Amino acid sequence: MATSNLQPIPADQRGVLEALFQFYLYELSPIVELCQSDDGYFSYDFRLLDKYWSAPHHHPYFILAESGIAGFALVRQYPGLDARYDIEQFFVLAAHKRKGLGASALAQLLGKHPGDWQIRVLPENLAAHQFWQSSIERAIGQQCTPTAKLEDNLVMDFYEFAV
Repeated sequence: MATSNLQPIPADQRGVLEALFQFYLYELSPIVELCQSDDGYFSYDFRLLDKYWSAPHHHPYFILAESGIAGFALVRQYPGLDARYDIEQFFVLAAHKRKGLGASALAQLLGKHPGDWQIRVLPENLAAHQFWQSSIERAIGQQCTPTAKLEDNLVMDFYEFAV
């Protein structure tokens, strides 16, 4: 199993995150309806990322492999539940998937931020469910079954656990 390292994303590397975000949006495009602009890029309001460099309790990380940046994780304290960490976005590039990098990154995130956690997944995202179920179980030593909840008029599956 490959291991990853987490590196906080400095503000001057935000452009790299935004470039990786296009691959993330591409991966989500079969599951959610996403629009591409005339220049071929997926439309996304990147101002939504501002809080990761301006608000407290927001933690942007690159997931690193031996060969360089392999993905990213955006961790925050969940709005309205300040004692709960939430993975707002998580992505590993296709070339690095199924090698253990994502699971290693999750274990490191949990070590950096002990406490109550939640991970939200679209019910239709079967690959993400498979990844999160196995990675959470590996990290905490027990199964975690998601619970469907309504969030912003959208049903999401919530994995909730404590470390």
